[in-house]
Amino acid sequence: MFYSQLRISLRTFRREKFYASVNLLGLAMGFMCCMILGLYLYDEFTYDLHHENHDQIYRISRLLTIEGNLSVSDTVPLDLASMLKRDYPQIQSYTRFSSQLPRQTLLRYEDVNYYWDNIRIADDSVFEMFTHKTVYGDKESALVNPFSIAISESLSKSYFGDTNPIGRSLSSEAYEYLITYVFEDLPENSHLKYDALLSLNLVPRNPESEWLENLLTYDQFTNSYATYISVPRGVNSESLEQLLSDFRARYIDGTSTLDATHIDFVAEPLPMLHYNSIAASGPEYGNWTYVYAMSSVAVFVLFVACINYMNLAIARSLKRIEEVGMRKILGASKGELTVQFLIESVCFSLVALVVSLILIEFIAELIPLNHLLGKNINLSLIWTPGILSALALSSIMLGILTGLYPACAFSSAQPISNVKGGKSPGRSGAVARYFLVFIQFVITISVISSSLLMYKQMEFIDNMYLGFEKRNKLLLKIQGVDSIQRIPTLITELERHQDVLKAAAVYGEPGQIGARQTVLAQNDEGLMEPQNFKRSSIGPGYLETIGIELLQGRDFSYDRVSDKQKAAIVNETAVRQLGWADPIGKELQYLDSQPMEIVGIVKDFNFDDLRTEMEPILLTMDQRTWDGISDSIRRAETSTVMVSISG
Repeated sequence: MFYSQLRISLRTFRREKFYASVNLLGLAMGFMCCMILGLYLYDEFTYDLHHENHDQIYRISRLLTIEGNLSVSDTVPLDLASMLKRDYPQIQSYTRFSSQLPRQTLLRYEDVNYYWDNIRIADDSVFEMFTHKTVYGDKESALVNPFSIAISESLSKSYFGDTNPIGRSLSSEAYEYLITYVFEDLPENSHLKYDALLSLNLVPRNPESEWLENLLTYDQFTNSYATYISVPRGVNSESLEQLLSDFRARYIDGTSTLDATHIDFVAEPLPMLHYNSIAASGPEYGNWTYVYAMSSVAVFVLFVACINYMNLAIARSLKRIEEVGMRKILGASKGELTVQFLIESVCFSLVALVVSLILIEFIAELIPLNHLLGKNINLSLIWTPGILSALALSSIMLGILTGLYPACAFSSAQPISNVKGGKSPGRSGAVARYFLVFIQFVITISVISSSLLMYKQMEFIDNMYLGFEKRNKLLLKIQGVDSIQRIPTLITELERHQDVLKAAAVYGEPGQIGARQTVLAQNDEGLMEPQNFKRSSIGPGYLETIGIELLQGRDFSYDRVSDKQKAAIVNETAVRQLGWADPIGKELQYLDSQPMEIVGIVKDFNFDDLRTEMEPILLTMDQRTWDGISDSIRRAETSTVMVSISG
């Protein structure tokens, strides 16, 4: 019986080719859009879940409140993790990461040289806590040697092709590292991203007695460790909160040298970091708005495709009224006719699924989907047996649901009246069709309107003035202390070129403002009070080069020798928060350095995610000194020159 009904369905498709093509294409397009958005959502919901023990891993974040100003950081002092493990048996192990290396680090093998953005320093326990798939080497001893390096498969292929690199060496400007381990490239949906790991055993340890001082000063070197702990199953966030409160009471409360200072630690579950981290900032953190938007679009597109299919199915069935009546006269039951219509619907749905899979591969070659979605989508996931089975089952269920109404409506028709006049199933059927068409138009208009609104929003963001001019700028990387010290000469030579409008030094890149630091600021009564600033180092002429407006005072100058260590520029937000009536000449002082004098005020400019609130910014000249450092470190030091060109 089933085979006979399947043959009838296929014969119907051949007889009505145009209808079949239109309906298949519409349903396939709906499936395709839904699957692409589904891959986006799958990527979001599986963030950091590739680690086998993800439910046992927590990151320690720090909250520092000074005079009511809250600063949140996802890094803590180096010794915090070891002290927690020493005092509390609930802590099974810990892993610390540091990003003290330059943003672009040169690694060399013989005559092959590449710069890498994501090289980090980590404990040798990193491969025990976090899941890495081994390509070559032994993960257990990978980072025990201070001068060892673990590299990704992509980095390995860049230097050694498909050969085993274990035992070979890569050189930086500072050291030579022995390759001990090669791991598969990390998945895109991980907030931990690195091309290589160096051993934290290479980093000198400070006395444990200094850890509290480091905690308060926000020093970028002693406080720049992202710290993760592993706990047994059954230990949850609430018990860790009590543990950290006990730790704070034991070591911190009552020891601060600053008034109105409060320090807290928070243990954040690894799977929750992507969306619910208190220290969320940067592209590795998600936005629930995008998830809701993508989910809604996926559901609406599929819903519209299904309604369109049902309407076309009903319209086609009106032409088959006489066929239905004749088959009933010849003995076909209502159940047999219902099954016949459902088989046709399921066949349509399954064929549409196959067409949609073909369309996805075709579209992926023509349209940059990853660019449109803002993330690298792994389309090969669709072809895994589990996903294909789920898609096939969903397609069958969808075929049954969308075909159920037309099947029941037309199999219930009276045979004699159908054969004589070919009447439709009745007024109720017409009302249902009109309602479906109405819903389809409402959803379609809503989706199109939302898409246009999102397009205008993105256009607004792209054209929004951020407080600086972002176009026609070049960044030149300068490496080595000797070259950095000759930057003023380089700038003079660059500005002689007819296409160069202005050039200036900057430590880092635009938008890479440093971590928050606590600074003592002189108020209008002459008293020093703590204030949190985000800090960046710039050179004379940088404000003009990037187009930041100087509202009051002056810029830095190479001709003023004292500017290097004793001059500072702040933004409008800093002036507002400190309540300065006349900010020029006011003093700022790091907790462990000499005072600086404010020489200029700049207009607020956006240096972070547009969703974040504007913060006080402290701009200084590059205050690094290189006296007494080794030749290897002198060669590794970096800086940047920004060039504004005509265009």
